[in-house]
Amino acid sequence: MCLQKYKHLTVTGLADYLGLSHQLVRHRLKDLKARKLIREKSDPADLRRTVIFLTKRGKSVALEIDRLNRQVELVYLEMFKEIGVDLYTALIKAKRALLERSLSTRIKDRQHNVT
Repeated sequence: MCLQKYKHLTVTGLADYLGLSHQLVRHRLKDLKARKLIREKSDPADLRRTVIFLTKRGKSVALEIDRLNRQVELVYLEMFKEIGVDLYTALIKAKRALLERSLSTRIKDRQHNVT
């Protein structure tokens, strides 16, 4: 999806964007290359760098994923409206609350207040 957005990226650029190690990205790119979804070539400006592009098939798959993601988003929004809770926002709030005060702290506090 990054390559659909940016058209081409170096392996390092992709790793930085995803917040993953260069090694892990390189490993995952092997599968995409085997499926003929990407192609690689040396950067003419710096032959040490490898530039990654989507193939025609890769572009088609990326567009289909994007279309499906939009459908899923709409269904989730409808469901959140139906149940009266935005689960995504609720989960983010729950995560923040637990980071501020851990579950174990909350249990200890509750036990202290009950006794």
